[in-house]
Amino acid sequence: MKKKKRSIKRASAVIAFILLTSIAFLSAVFTLEMIDSQIYRNSQEETAADFQEQVGSYLAAEIFSDFVNYDIEDARSCAYSLADETNFNFYVFKKSVDTSVERICTIENGNLASVIPEYMAIVGNYDSYCYPGITIDVLNSPEQIFTEVEEQDANLSRGDIYAVAFFPLGDLTYHDDLYFKMKYIDFAYKTRYAIFAVLAVSTIGAVILLVTLVRTAGKKDEEGRIQRSFIDKIPLELYGLMLYIVAACVAGFFGNIWGFYGTDIGSFAAIVILAVLTATLLLVFLMSCSVRHKTKTLWSNTLLCRFVKWLKQALSYIKKHMPFIYKGVVIALGITFIEFIGILMLEDSYNWEWIFLVFLVEKAALFLIFCIILANLNQLKQGGEKIAEGDYDYQMDTSHMRGEFKNYAEHLNQIGSGMQTALDERMKSEHFKTELITNVSHDIKTPLTSIINYVDLLTKEDVENPKVQEYLEVLTRQSARLKKLIEDLIEASKASSGVLKVNWEKCVPEVLLTQAAGEYEERLEQKNLELVIHHPQEELVVLADGRHLWRVFDNLLSNIYKYAQPGTRVYLDLEQDEKNVSIIFRNVSKNPLHMSGEELQERFVRGDSSRNTEGSGLGLSIARSLTELMNGTFGLLIDGDFFKVTLTFPHHVGNES
Repeated sequence: MKKKKRSIKRASAVIAFILLTSIAFLSAVFTLEMIDSQIYRNSQEETAADFQEQVGSYLAAEIFSDFVNYDIEDARSCAYSLADETNFNFYVFKKSVDTSVERICTIENGNLASVIPEYMAIVGNYDSYCYPGITIDVLNSPEQIFTEVEEQDANLSRGDIYAVAFFPLGDLTYHDDLYFKMKYIDFAYKTRYAIFAVLAVSTIGAVILLVTLVRTAGKKDEEGRIQRSFIDKIPLELYGLMLYIVAACVAGFFGNIWGFYGTDIGSFAAIVILAVLTATLLLVFLMSCSVRHKTKTLWSNTLLCRFVKWLKQALSYIKKHMPFIYKGVVIALGITFIEFIGILMLEDSYNWEWIFLVFLVEKAALFLIFCIILANLNQLKQGGEKIAEGDYDYQMDTSHMRGEFKNYAEHLNQIGSGMQTALDERMKSEHFKTELITNVSHDIKTPLTSIINYVDLLTKEDVENPKVQEYLEVLTRQSARLKKLIEDLIEASKASSGVLKVNWEKCVPEVLLTQAAGEYEERLEQKNLELVIHHPQEELVVLADGRHLWRVFDNLLSNIYKYAQPGTRVYLDLEQDEKNVSIIFRNVSKNPLHMSGEELQERFVRGDSSRNTEGSGLGLSIARSLTELMNGTFGLLIDGDFFKVTLTFPHHVGNES
C-alpha cells in the first residue's frame, strides 16, 4: 500500500513538473517575444499598425510578383486567390511608357476605417522595386506614386511599372493571419505584466519539484539497492547526443512556428506540445544522471571512460610487446628514410620514366616481402590449429622462415612435442591407476568371496538364536553391497580410461529404454513414482554398444529410484533433430541439491550429503564415461530440486558405417 502511494505521489510530481516547466517555458518565450516586439515601449495602436504594415506588405509583395512575372489575366487570378477574404483591400496600378496610370486590379474585402490609415504600397518593375513610404491619396491621385518613385530611382522610369497599394479594413471580418495577430496583441497587452508573476511562480515550483524528483530518482529493490533502467544503461554521451538532436529539432520547429507572424491556433497547440516534450526530456535526463550518480556509474557508463580504458589496455599491450613492435617500427622508419633519400636525389630530375621505374621496383620488392610475411603467418596459424585439434606430432617447416617467425615456429614445434610427452605420461599414469585399482579390487574380492560363501553356509544352518540370525542378515546385506561397490569401482576405472571394449551395433533406444523402465516399474510404484514415457512414432536408431547403453539406462533409473521425491512424476523422453537422437531423464529430487552438475558427476559424490541411502556415488560417473566411450554426450542440469540428464548420440540413418 505504501509503495502504491509513493508511486502515485511520484507520478503526480512528474506531471506537475512537466506542466510547470511548460508554463515557465511558454511564459519566458512569450515575454521575450513581447520585448522584441516593443510591446513594453509602444502603445497598442502603434504595435497594431506595425503588424498591419508587415502582414499587408507580405501579401502585396506576392501580388506584385505575380503581375511582374505573368500576364495580367493570370496575375489577376492569382491575386484574387491569394488576397480574397482577407482583412485588406488591394489596388493594383500600371504605368507604361508615355501612357497614363490605369487601375488593372481591385480586391475589396470590406469597408475601410472612417479614418484612412497612412498609405502603404510597393512600386517597381522586373528589375527593381521599393516601398516608397510616402503619404499620398492613392485612390484619387495614383499617378503621384510613380512621380515620386521615378525621382528616387531612375530604373523605375523605364518600361512597365506596377504599384500595389493596400489598406486594412475597419473591422476584422475574416479569420486570416492579421485577425490572429490582432488577437495576440490584445492578449499580450492585457497580460504583459502578469506574465512576470506566472513566470516566477512556475519557475520556482518547477525547480522545487525538480530537486525533489532528482533526489528521489531510482527504483529500489527489496534489499534497498537502486535498480538501473534501460535509459540509465545508455552511455551518457550517446544519451546526451540523442537529447541534443531532439532539442535541436524542437528548437528548429519552434522557431518556424512561434511568434506573431503567421501564428494561429494550430501553431499554438504545436508549441504547447513541444514545450511539454522538452520538459519531459529534460526531467528524464536529469533523473537518469541522478541514478547514475547514486549507482556510481556516472563516469563508468560513458563512451569516454570506455575509450580511456581501451587506450590504457592498448598502451599496456604495446608496452608488453615493445621489443617485437620496436623491430617493426625500425623497419618502417628505415623504408621511410630510404624513400626520403630517393626523393631528395630525384628532386631536380625530370626523367620521370626512371623515377616511375624505381617506384615500381621498390613497391614490387615490398609486395614480395609482404607476401612472404603473410605466408609465414598463415603457416603459424595452421600449426596452431593442428596443435589445438590434438595433432601433437605435427611439425612446421621452418626452412622458409626468418627472424621472429622462425623462433615462434620452433617454439610451437617444441610445445607440440612437450604436450605429446605430457599426454603419454598422463596415459601411463591413468593405465597405472587403473591397473592398481583393478589389482587391489581383485585382491579384495578374493577374501570377500570367501566371506560371502561362509555367510551363505551359516544362513543354511539351523540357527535358533534370533540375534545370530539378525547378525547373519546384516553380514549378507553388507557383503553384497561391498561386492557391488568393488564391481562399480572396477567398471568406473575401465570406462574412464577407455580400456573397455565397445561392440558397435545398431541399437533402438526406445526398446532398451522400455525394457529398463519395465524392470523398474514395480519398484518405482512402491515409492509412488509415476513413470511417463514419450517417444516419436518413427523408429530411432543409434550406433552404440547395447550392453553399455543398457548399463547407462540402468544406472540412471537406479539413481531416480534412490533419490526421486515420492509422489511425483518421472519423465523419459526420446527426441530427435536433423543429426542427433536425445534420451532425456527428468525427475524431482527429494533432497536439496546444493552442488553443480559437474560436481555431482565426480566419483563418490552423492546428492544425499548425509549418505543415509544406498549407493556408491559412482553411478553417474560410470554413465557419463560409458556414454562418452560410445561417442555420445552426457549433459546434467540441476535447477533447485529439478534433475535432468540428457544423453545425445548421432542419429544412424540407412547403411551409414
